[in-house]
Amino acid sequence: MRKVISKTRIHGKVRKRYDTARTPFQRLIDTGVLKPSAIAKIQTIKACADPLRLHEHLEKLIQDVPSLFTQVDNFTG
Repeated sequence: MRKVISKTRIHGKVRKRYDTARTPFQRLIDTGVLKPSAIAKIQTIKACADPLRLHEHLEKLIQDVPSLFTQVDNFTG
């Protein structure tokens, strides 16, 4: 996410200057508020999170939803 650093008006138009793109986690580290142990723990969790694997798991769950409804219909009768 990029943050606006400054705005200047030139001939009726507003020109915005942005800082370099950083994630919220990177911004938090840059503030110096977190202890090194907390940073290491969050980095470990972040490294274990695999967005592709999560996406595939969610897609499988979505595909299984219709079969759940047919199982319920067969059960009730």
